[in-house]
Amino acid sequence: MKEEQLMEAIGKIDESMLREVETVRNGSGGNTERTGVTHTGHKGLRRKWLIPVAACMVMMIGGIGAYASGLLGGGSLKTGKGNVGKFNSDYEYTALEDIRIPVSEIKGDVRSVTKQMNQEAANFDPTSSQMPGTKQKRFATVEEAVDYIGYKKLTVPDINADVLEVTVHTDGIEKEGTKGSTPEYDLAHITLETMYRRGEVVVQEFYSLSTENVEEDQTGVRGIVMPDWTITQDTKTVNGRVFNILKTEGLDNGNIGTEVFWQQDKVIYTIYFIYPPAKQDTVDMLMKEWMEAFR
Repeated sequence: MKEEQLMEAIGKIDESMLREVETVRNGSGGNTERTGVTHTGHKGLRRKWLIPVAACMVMMIGGIGAYASGLLGGGSLKTGKGNVGKFNSDYEYTALEDIRIPVSEIKGDVRSVTKQMNQEAANFDPTSSQMPGTKQKRFATVEEAVDYIGYKKLTVPDINADVLEVTVHTDGIEKEGTKGSTPEYDLAHITLETMYRRGEVVVQEFYSLSTENVEEDQTGVRGIVMPDWTITQDTKTVNGRVFNILKTEGLDNGNIGTEVFWQQDKVIYTIYFIYPPAKQDTVDMLMKEWMEAFR
């Protein structure tokens, strides 16, 4: 969606906020890093896949980290200017377990996307804007996108906001023996991205899956922060689950960015809000509703 189309769709959200949304959504393209507390580019997609970090003093029970207090923790959030993890990012969120999913557990039509990737690789057009080994598909509803993926353990929080756009991004990995020639692809990563609007609050939600075809250090999310932005890290406990929160201040026109991270049943969930400070109560309500959806 182009900026002028987005403006028409969401009405009177100010222009500076739209620039922040476009930063969140589009980045710089290709494999370059994105500016902002958001997901970095990955072959033209919305995020990069990182090293899972094993947290100290954590026992793995039922696929989610169980703390001694009885609280559940799905992942670990680390921050540090330019020195976090293998990729030297400003922040990264990684699961507390191996979250790679067997392809056999993904039942939807998304499994056929690798055939399209192979056909496009065999007839590669260097002038095309489509990166090899990647596909995007738009949907009218979140439910249609969830069916297209077909992972039965996927949780779908009900966001009390207007849906603007629903997209499934898929990323393939070259099969062994095909590198250096015409590549063939196995399914690597799947991300369901949804954009919402609630008045002056713009919301992005991501469901991210990694398959057994990738290395364990290719799972997770990370981002970078502009030098004049301030980030604060926090946690919030809802229904016995500890959610990681990253808040960014100093965006254009005084807007705030808040991102919430959670991992459950081998899916990394993130929700990102961009809003003026006066709408903090609305964001707190939406964030609470989103976190309460996980059981």
